[in-house]
Amino acid sequence: MKSIQLKSAFVGLALAFTPALYAHADCRHRTQLAATDDGAAIGASGNAEARQQINAERFKVQVEADVADGTAFSAFADGHFAGSVTTALGVAELELDTEAFSLPDELRPVCNLSLVEVTDENGTLVLFGNLQ
Repeated sequence: MKSIQLKSAFVGLALAFTPALYAHADCRHRTQLAATDDGAAIGASGNAEARQQINAERFKVQVEADVADGTAFSAFADGHFAGSVTTALGVAELELDTEAFSLPDELRPVCNLSLVEVTDENGTLVLFGNLQ
């Protein structure tokens, strides 16, 4: 009888702790970035995405603008510098992830990120949005 009670207790504990072993915060937050007046003046548009699947995290920003090739933009998430991008054919893309070890610690966990901002090479805000 004690053997059955002991087995039941172990099975109960195993079931109680199994979800914790497999729990992770998966998310996929996206936003279309809105142009400021300065951004509208250069035809800027863009989008951003923060994604986490199991242990892999990714933060991505894409910028489109009517600017010359080689124009630099900087991306920020919640006030933290994420990286710089340079346009080619009017498009620039920043992709940071944990698998390539390119995602800064300040941006982790990406599921907690909210405000995304893009500035031009003079530091002028051209795009912004909130990840949802």
